[in-house]
Amino acid sequence: MTLTATEPVLTAVRDHLRLHLPQRVDGRALTVEKDATSWAAPLILVELATTPNLTRFAMGGHDWATLSVQTTAVMAQRQQARLLGDQIRTALVALTPHGRPVHPLVLPGHTVLEIASAGDGHADDSGTEAGRTAQWVETYTIRYT
Repeated sequence: MTLTATEPVLTAVRDHLRLHLPQRVDGRALTVEKDATSWAAPLILVELATTPNLTRFAMGGHDWATLSVQTTAVMAQRQQARLLGDQIRTALVALTPHGRPVHPLVLPGHTVLEIASAGDGHADDSGTEAGRTAQWVETYTIRYT
């Protein structure tokens, strides 16, 4: 996989969330997808927020890429969506007291150097039917070699 290939990164994030989040939420199966055809709650949607930004380290020729991924938690109520968003953030960026990831993201053929939240978590109900679902949207930056 090249550093500019985005599909493997999205797949890795999707699989990571499937592994580290509860399988059932509010008594219903939690769906984690890259491309959702149905926005039925509970759902987590993993999308590309930007194209990969390549960085070349002149001293030693090391390359790494930075990619922003957006997650959308879809639930019946805004509070539920926010709580699910908190669980997503914990699964992606939580660190041990020694600074190591609690749940390291596995990206085959690459090393994940850092995952950081953009700190932009917010409720977004603009794309849904009124009163049907609530969304919590947050962007994460993944830096990998």
